[in-house]
Amino acid sequence: MSAQLHEVWTGEQQQSLWSLDEVPPSIEWADEEVEKLRFLVMEDAASTFVDGRAGESAFSEAEAWIEDDIIAPFSFRVCCTQLSVDPDEMRDRFRALAAKHRRSVAEATRNRRKPRLRRIWGPQLFDDGGPNTRRTNDARE
Repeated sequence: MSAQLHEVWTGEQQQSLWSLDEVPPSIEWADEEVEKLRFLVMEDAASTFVDGRAGESAFSEAEAWIEDDIIAPFSFRVCCTQLSVDPDEMRDRFRALAAKHRRSVAEATRNRRKPRLRRIWGPQLFDDGGPNTRRTNDARE
């Protein structure tokens, strides 16, 4: 099997795969496709920024993208402009939603009912000297 795979990637196929002389065919994007992609990029960044469950790295990346004012094909400012939304107003909305979400998560955590625990009498792993610690006669002396 390995020899067969090796044969596939040798010869002309490997040469054409790694040849720098050839220019890959350009991809034509319709305006609607670019607009949809910008919307999806914006949606992903917004959900990552507002929700915060994706992890610190993803949150930081989304935050940096939202706060950046660079002009590039898929920058926050260009995505907002193409979607007919003011970038500064959208940033303010994202920040407000993120703050509201953090407050609601903090409140839910505070109001969470703590489980009731019951101590079961039995041998202790550690002798902490507390009233529920069992000691043998040898340990007391």
